[in-house]
Amino acid sequence: MPLRVAMADIQRREAYEVHAQRVAERPELFEAEVLERLRMSASVKEEAYVTALSARLELTAAITRYFDDFHVLVMPTLPITAPMLDQREVAIDGRMVSVRDAVLSLTSAWNITGLPALSLPAGFVNGLPVGLQVIAAPDRDLWLLDQLRHGQRVLDALG
Repeated sequence: MPLRVAMADIQRREAYEVHAQRVAERPELFEAEVLERLRMSASVKEEAYVTALSARLELTAAITRYFDDFHVLVMPTLPITAPMLDQREVAIDGRMVSVRDAVLSLTSAWNITGLPALSLPAGFVNGLPVGLQVIAAPDRDLWLLDQLRHGQRVLDALG
């Protein structure tokens, strides 16, 4: 099962479970777009959810193997610069993609696997801020924070 499908099924099923009563009793509490997504989320069946949970375990195991050879993974946080607030699509490599899919594309793996990840400011591109994310092995949250604090102390001493 592809990562995006597993993430979507897990996220939708769990979001609907949390909000089902409010959606039924007080739909006016939700913005129209959110309400529509939550109502669509009711269609995620138990079988799809269980399959997605299994895929999450496999994905976590596969990604965790990288940490046998590397202390951290480092990559951009987003494949785009900050979009306009009302922008719904963006071009990536000449192809139109929903802004939502774009902004989730490089962080979803860490969301679904629960791996510790931090996004840090990394400068500007065309005047817009960009971020860099640093990902560590499972249960290395405090270690990752400590490494980044130590790195900041080194940068402060140099500059």
